Amino acid sequence: MTSQIRSERGATALLVAMSLFLLMGMAALAVDLGSAFDDRRQQQSAADVGSLAAVQYANTNHSMPPACTGTPKVQAACRGAVEAIAVISGTLNNRFTAAQWGACVDTGDISAGYPTGSTVSDCISFTTNLQKARVVLPTTQVSTTFGRVLGINTIGISSFSEAGADLNSTSDVIPFALGPLGGGASQSCIFSNPNNGLDTAPCNGPTGGNFGFLDIAHYGNPELGTTDTCMADTQGRLARNITLGADHELTTYSPGDTIRNDATYCPIFTALPNEVTTNPGGSATGLENGFFYGSNLSEGRLLCKGSLSTDTTEENLRILKESSSCVSVKPSGAGSYPEFLDNTPLWEFIDPGAASVAPLCAIGGLDTRQEMEACLIQWKTVFNPTIALFTPDLMESPRFAAVPLLDNDPNLGSSGNYLIMDVLPVYIETIYLGCNSTACAIIHSPGETGPPTCTTLTENTCGVPAAIPGNQSLRAVTSFILELDMLPDEISDHWPSSPGTLKFNLVR
Repeated sequence: MTSQIRSERGATALLVAMSLFLLMGMAALAVDLGSAFDDRRQQQSAADVGSLAAVQYANTNHSMPPACTGTPKVQAACRGAVEAIAVISGTLNNRFTAAQWGACVDTGDISAGYPTGSTVSDCISFTTNLQKARVVLPTTQVSTTFGRVLGINTIGISSFSEAGADLNSTSDVIPFALGPLGGGASQSCIFSNPNNGLDTAPCNGPTGGNFGFLDIAHYGNPELGTTDTCMADTQGRLARNITLGADHELTTYSPGDTIRNDATYCPIFTALPNEVTTNPGGSATGLENGFFYGSNLSEGRLLCKGSLSTDTTEENLRILKESSSCVSVKPSGAGSYPEFLDNTPLWEFIDPGAASVAPLCAIGGLDTRQEMEACLIQWKTVFNPTIALFTPDLMESPRFAAVPLLDNDPNLGSSGNYLIMDVLPVYIETIYLGCNSTACAIIHSPGETGPPTCTTLTENTCGVPAAIPGNQSLRAVTSFILELDMLPDEISDHWPSSPGTLKFNLVR
């Protein structure tokens, strides 16, 4: 028995050795991997601030580093990359050298999403319009301590981050404008044919609307599907600006600010544009497509949308908003007018508690645009900041939009540059279709059972459709002019007229 016990003494040593090997492996997992994860968190934080710095500095007026040369876009991408590296170096205590950045290769599949590279490093790239940036850190080899026992001397770490401009607030700015004389009213004509002969307020005078449209550029917005066509494709761009809204943010002008024209700054956000150009043309194709028949990216703004729509030919197009009710407006034998339009009246979105502030806004007591206008006027008079006039679902209506308020009333029949003094919420109201020189075949106000009621005796064509449609399909479009204090916080807090810089968020 003694001999047998002696023969097993070596087994104990073997078990101890195996246990130590296992313990060392567990220590490697606990210590080395923990150290690696901690280092990766630091690198991820650096990548995050780097991507935010890249996209912000690519879209600012900061001075250009001497090393950044080339076209304006190449220079802007270079400036963003230089700032990103500076921020990352400060966060990680100068861990990466210029040579490492120069040799860094982004192996991710980014050719479609971030095709605009920087001249500084392949690992810092941008979308074509520089509204998003992607930063990949050079791979780092973190030395192990206990892992060496297992033959693992280093652990490779790499982090990446993507950041972009917050463009969600831009899609309600449509390409029409108000001048000071029209902006103070409760109703305005946001579009009227330059040869307008209608005797129908508010489209019966030069101060009632801008008699043209804003030639807003396309900077390119991946969220909306637009590309940086800038000022090309006028008709298609107009239609898309109506259906989707402007694809980039605009800002307001204050005395002393640098004037930044929207067309001049396209397609790079070196600063937010605060000046727009008017186009005096009627542009029937772009207007009718924008309001009724749709663009190549979205259905017409006033066309019946969502589950209520009977049109199955445009189901592949994006629908930003949906209709809650629709109506057929096409008279018999009237030609190719749109058949079904959104028919949701503004009073459908009134907050039930609003009547306690403005009795004329009581739900159930409104069924004409004249009564709705009286509600708006009374609300402005007895404004109470403790309650909003409208509910948050107003934002979901295709008729809800925003239009810039310009510094001067646009000149009738000529183009010009105008400063944006404010951005006003509007609700698209009455449209005039099939008009000749004296009357229109269709006068449609949402929620009303018939043509709008005349408000003055001089409006001799109001509510008197012509027997035979005229040759002008779209003659005029009116809207209610709202105020921010009428809107709930869910809408007003994100209103596009807020002055200042763009908001940038982490994407990935």
